[in-house]
Amino acid sequence: FLRALLACGYRPGQRCLLLTSRRSAKWPTVARWSYASIGEDTATLASRLDVLQPDVLYGPLSTLELLDVQRTQRTPRPAGPRLVISTAEQLTRQRRATLERGFGAPVADFYGLSELGLVAYRTPGNPRFTPARSSLILEFFPIAGEPSVERLVVTDLAERTSPWIRYDTGDLVRRDPQLAGRPIVELAGRSMDCIVLPDGGLVSPYRIDVLLEQVPGLRAFEVLQHADLTLDVTLDMAPDTGEQACSTVRRGLESILGATAAIRMQTGTIHRDSAGTKFRPIRSLAGSTT
Repeated sequence: FLRALLACGYRPGQRCLLLTSRRSAKWPTVARWSYASIGEDTATLASRLDVLQPDVLYGPLSTLELLDVQRTQRTPRPAGPRLVISTAEQLTRQRRATLERGFGAPVADFYGLSELGLVAYRTPGNPRFTPARSSLILEFFPIAGEPSVERLVVTDLAERTSPWIRYDTGDLVRRDPQLAGRPIVELAGRSMDCIVLPDGGLVSPYRIDVLLEQVPGLRAFEVLQHADLTLDVTLDMAPDTGEQACSTVRRGLESILGATAAIRMQTGTIHRDSAGTKFRPIRSLAGSTT
């Protein structure tokens, strides 16, 4: 974790604020690290940020976005950190750009698992993820009907007394064959959240993300597939763009899922829980895992 921080621009002695559900008693006095619970309400976290004025801000993407909204509503806008590190959720290009504008700082991306700790990280402005340590072996398995993404399986040989052998993360990744070593360039959602087609085929969350990121005026979205394969799509739109955006999104989804897909569209505010749960903008309850 410390090596990844250094690679992203952190230097020992700088103030760090980590928004996390875990807490360490040792680091704050030794390394000027402070902790705040993601279970706190956004206003409390924003006050903590103002008081500490950290050089580095680390936390789950949804919590960072809630803080960003809180900051942009204040005049004058308070000074931000020098570096923001997003974790726990898929950091798309659009969401990264929003954080960069809001905080006025470069944004890094950390990918980790409760079972394995930090697995890979992406430094600001870098298209590729770097494995967090040499003991990790990353394997990639194809998804039927989805050549754009692969399922990530990790082996960690550093845990010598009880190593993790071929741990199926359940996460989808996209690699770039044009770059040396075909590195991971994007986390593409959870395999459990693949949209299930009537014939049993799968559509990865990545394809839905790519479609919706191109819709002008779309600030946030949520796609929920129910067990009967129907979809509820909620769009959080800029003013005066809702009706046109709904038509654009419906046509795009039908081009991917088929013209007979049962899609219910609505516009409104996307409510993200600040109590520590991960926000999954695309979720499927249809029971597919492969």
